Amino acid sequence: MGVVKLNTLKKNKEFGYVYRRGSAVRKKYFTMLYAKSRYGGIRAGFQASKKVGNSVVRNRARRRMKEAMRRILPDLAGNYSIVFVLKQAQDEPVFTELVADIASAMEKAHITERGRK
Repeated sequence: MGVVKLNTLKKNKEFGYVYRRGSAVRKKYFTMLYAKSRYGGIRAGFQASKKVGNSVVRNRARRRMKEAMRRILPDLAGNYSIVFVLKQAQDEPVFTELVADIASAMEKAHITERGRK
């Protein structure tokens, strides 16, 4: 199995679009905002405020979120722009718990194949 390419949001206006038009799903470690998109496929952005920790902690959290998102990307369907806003947490989540949280958020938002039924 090859590496799955995750398309990311990069520009401020792309993030702004999701903030203005999107709906939210809240989980223990993050809030997921999502909006229908004109662009093909799933595009994701990751944000962590300075409340989360210093730059090392924030970047590690973003890298872990990106990798968790890559794991469930093959199960996703539709054209969506998604923003993950990381929350300040007392404990760092176990990676499998993070993947499960993202998958359940996607199902709740009806972005997965299983969530569409």
